[in-house]
Amino acid sequence: MADRDIPPPSSQPIGSTALVVAKDNLIVLDNIVNSTDLEILNRKGDPRKTLVGIEALVDIAIDDVEAAKTQALIDIDADVVEVDSAKDTALIDINADVAEVDSAKDVALIQIDADLATVAAEVNTINDSVASAAASETAAASSAFDANASALLAQAASGFVGKWVDQTGAANIPYSVWHDGANWQPLNNIADVTLSEPSTSNADWSIIITRALSVPNVSLPLDSGVLVEKLNGPLSFSRASATGNINTSGVSETLGVDEPAISGDK
Repeated sequence: MADRDIPPPSSQPIGSTALVVAKDNLIVLDNIVNSTDLEILNRKGDPRKTLVGIEALVDIAIDDVEAAKTQALIDIDADVVEVDSAKDTALIDINADVAEVDSAKDVALIQIDADLATVAAEVNTINDSVASAAASETAAASSAFDANASALLAQAASGFVGKWVDQTGAANIPYSVWHDGANWQPLNNIADVTLSEPSTSNADWSIIITRALSVPNVSLPLDSGVLVEKLNGPLSFSRASATGNINTSGVSETLGVDEPAISGDK
């Protein structure tokens, strides 16, 4: 390696064409290319990197990049592990919530079944009570009907003399006759019974009983026939369809559709 002038021609301006400057620059360039030192000084005394120094810097930069890449990969792996852990924790929480919901659902279904059983038992109790009340009401109505019929029959039998058309002379209480499908009794003594025909418009007479006894109010289904054993034979209760009937006042009438018709032995 050529020796540089001591001191180097540092006083020459930049861009000088002096031979001493050219010589020094050539020596500096040679040192930059071939020296094993990392730096040299130019003629101005400023440090300059040699190719070896530049390669060292590049190696350092590459090492830094590799280290950064390695650290980045480590960080990414750590982040992935953290995400996986968070995912696992979330799945555990979700499964716990699902199990809790399923448990609550099972408890609710058990409670609903218990409530339904309670309601069913209460409904059965109510049905039994209604059936018992209906049976009691029917029995009471039947007893009242029997008592009413017995009273009317006893009243009709008291002083009964037969058909009005066959009677003559006075009608003195107790006295009753059969006329126009009904049993009649006088409200006062009648001097000549032939002159006073029993009817709803005759104030001398009152109906005791007709072919159809007055019945208490009892709810009966009319979509099918209902048979009631009363009086001299069975009375059947059914839907009427322009059926003729004699009402409790002894008046003949025609029943409308869906009204109860009472028929039986005359």
